[in-house]
Amino acid sequence: MCKKKLVSLILSVLIVSSNSFTCIAKADVRNGWNKNGQIWEFYDNGVIQKNIWIQDASKQWYYIDSTGVMKSNEWVKTGNYWYYLDSSGAMKSNDWIKTEGKWYYLASNGAMKSKDWINTAGIWYYLDLSGEMKSNAWVEDGGKWYYLNSDGSMAFNTVTPDGFRVGINGSWDEKAANSKTETETQIGTDTGTGSSTSDDNISDIVTFKDANLEAEVRKIINKSTGDLHKSDVEGIIELSVEGAEIKDLSGIENLTGLNKLNLRENKVSDISALKGLINLTELTLWQNEITDITPLKGLKNLTIIDLDVNNICDISSLKGLTNLETLFLDTNKIEDITPLKGLINLKELGLAVNNIDNILPLKDLVNLNSIYLDNNKISNISPLENLTSLNKVVLIGNLIKDISPLEKLINLEKLFLMNNKITNIEPLKTLTNLKLLDLSNYEDISTDGKNKINDLSSLKNLTNLENLSICGNDISDITSLEEMTNLKMLELGDNKITDITTLNKLVNLEKLFLYKNQITNIMPLESLAKLEILDLSINQITDLSGLSELTNLKEIFAFDNKISDITPLSKSTNLEMLILPKNEITDITPIKELVQLNNIDLAENQITDLSVLEGLTNLKELVLGGNQITDIEALSNLTNLEKLALWGNSINELPSLKELANLYLIDLSGNKISEISELKELTNLKEAYLSANEISNITILKELTTLEKLDLWENPINDEDVEELRTALPDCEIGFGEF
Repeated sequence: MCKKKLVSLILSVLIVSSNSFTCIAKADVRNGWNKNGQIWEFYDNGVIQKNIWIQDASKQWYYIDSTGVMKSNEWVKTGNYWYYLDSSGAMKSNDWIKTEGKWYYLASNGAMKSKDWINTAGIWYYLDLSGEMKSNAWVEDGGKWYYLNSDGSMAFNTVTPDGFRVGINGSWDEKAANSKTETETQIGTDTGTGSSTSDDNISDIVTFKDANLEAEVRKIINKSTGDLHKSDVEGIIELSVEGAEIKDLSGIENLTGLNKLNLRENKVSDISALKGLINLTELTLWQNEITDITPLKGLKNLTIIDLDVNNICDISSLKGLTNLETLFLDTNKIEDITPLKGLINLKELGLAVNNIDNILPLKDLVNLNSIYLDNNKISNISPLENLTSLNKVVLIGNLIKDISPLEKLINLEKLFLMNNKITNIEPLKTLTNLKLLDLSNYEDISTDGKNKINDLSSLKNLTNLENLSICGNDISDITSLEEMTNLKMLELGDNKITDITTLNKLVNLEKLFLYKNQITNIMPLESLAKLEILDLSINQITDLSGLSELTNLKEIFAFDNKISDITPLSKSTNLEMLILPKNEITDITPIKELVQLNNIDLAENQITDLSVLEGLTNLKELVLGGNQITDIEALSNLTNLEKLALWGNSINELPSLKELANLYLIDLSGNKISEISELKELTNLKEAYLSANEISNITILKELTTLEKLDLWENPINDEDVEELRTALPDCEIGFGEF
């Protein structure tokens, strides 16, 4: 099951601009197919999946059995239906399959058909109760008799081997047995099932009130027109309709074979139509408008429920659903979680972003391996102390001071404690299986909690750690980290660190964040040959020599330092992103050969010459604002550019901008530009910032019909011309006048 945890945060990245940065958290989970020897497995959120159907990007289905192995070349039964998986493991559908000398037919949803007629290339075949294609036999259907030839085809307009005549429609009337007269009975006129039209009575018709829901059902059964009958829909085992604005579920109660239902991102408020779908095992109603979940109380076969992002307060209807293994209730209005105390089979529980302050009902849920309690009002976590199966705990954004209840959770591999009130981390010293630990304070997490950690000595034995984040604390001494040689990602931003000598032993580091400290010497980094992402922003660095041999670097952030010489970067041929604004750089020749670069920010330096950039044709974003540039002709080759910022320079002409047809954002504000005719070729432009120039003629802007935002502040432009422009570009937000 593809799961989006809104605030279950793992790694952090730095998003930078010329003037600011924000520490934002991001997710790191193991997902997808994994080949283990000769078998295939599937992981979701780091957990191997079992007893589950998996759909790939091409809409093909595969089945994972109770041992976690993908099945192939065999039949599987789920719910009340049989399905066949071919040699690749893919579920067969809309096709005949021969096994052990017998023929069977698989419907559009993959379910084996039985006691039904199948029309293939205009020839009718009949499947008995076991699903086997009949041959050399008579079958009765709707009071009529039909004969199946040796190849299974229905006989018509002929005499059967036992001497009976069947008509042009294949039927022989038992009542006319003595005379052998032909009885005309049309089969399969509407549905291809072989049933007579007299069976299609009004009580069998299925009606949907929501057109989008009906459309998806019709798509599954491959029936675009005509009445829908219960027999059409009762074989559907899975229905997924995301983001379709569905409001009314009426009619879905007839899909009695449903095992999995996904109605993510719709507008459903009433789920009463689900109460009879007792075969449901998985239900996803993420981001709807649900308040009442009472209809779920009888769905005892449910093992997975996702009700994230709704308006649920009362969860008492869940207390009897003891088969639940996965339950997501993030981003609701829940205060009381008492109904969960008996759900002892739960393995994964999401309760993030609610109003919970008491987690005592969780104390006996000993099978839990993942729990998400972020952004609540929790201060006491003692109910977790005996949940020793826990592998992942997310407690971000609470009011926790005492973390001693965690010291017994020796199976923990991932622990998130960002934005709490923690000062003492000694209880963590027993958690030697930890691979990921986050104790940071992040600005984007809305909470009153703030950790104030200054001593890392308790972590020195956590040598299995691969990801460690301690941003925004009071750390100055990092010597306790020297044995953590398995670290791949280390975040120490926004602390009080001056000496990083210890880091020279952490040779497996791939991502290192040291922004906003007091670092001057980065020579200890020279041994970190595996580094790919490095953030040194907001320090006191002048010399980049420590980076000269780090040829695997892909992203460098070092804004707001005192760097003037970037020669040490000349060998960084894998570099894709270079963010060095607010330094003292004049010469950018060393980056001339770094042709993999796609994003450069060198704003607020002292650059005049851009000629060395003309070969960097992979560039998509280029920020050179706040320099001393007058000539931009060298940019004409950069035809892949999408964003170009040249604000605050001394540019008065725009030669060759017309070549940059992929630009959708340009910032030329604060220059000396009067003529903008070159812009008329930029037909993909969505945002143009032209304030504080010498522009008077804006006629050509009327042709830029893709514009969504246009700044013309502080230019000598007539009011009438601006009004004409607004008429020509009604969908564009235009700023004009004096600041």
